[in-house]
Amino acid sequence: MGAPVNDTGSKPDDLIRLALETTPEGILGIDAHGRVTFANPAACRLLGYTPDEMSGQIIDDLIHCETNGAHQSIDESPLRAAYRFGKACRVYSDVFQCKDSTRLLVEYSAAPLIRNDVLAGAIVNFHDIIERNRIEQDLHQSSFLAKMALELTGSGYWHVDYSDPDYYTQSELAARIVG
Repeated sequence: MGAPVNDTGSKPDDLIRLALETTPEGILGIDAHGRVTFANPAACRLLGYTPDEMSGQIIDDLIHCETNGAHQSIDESPLRAAYRFGKACRVYSDVFQCKDSTRLLVEYSAAPLIRNDVLAGAIVNFHDIIERNRIEQDLHQSSFLAKMALELTGSGYWHVDYSDPDYYTQSELAARIVG
């Protein structure tokens, strides 16, 4: 009797390989010493390396991890804490350095990899958040401009939550206008 199959007729190992190859998220396997054991195609594309260039490299040296724009010591790295101490993390804004020395703004999570009750490393999942940050900045700018327009025209505003019509918020100027 062969390996179990699913509705698609694929073996579980085939599905795992297909998922790693097709996801747009960068996925890295790191051993307990911080060496890259595998990199999916998205990780290679995002960081600018080939799988052979990444394989066996120390992850901390490879991506020169930063948090909030400041270079971290290796001992402070949440990424290192995952593969060395088994502490999972999610970092919402960080910087990885690519092969060509450009900076890649990322969000990542790192989960400890446990084999036979022994910490064997970590799995790191990351994605580019440059576009998300650009949209957030545009939204912040639009909000600022709208607020300035209201202040310059002496207008107030109300925001009514139609799921609860008794609940609304208003600007300070609207409160002053209606008392």
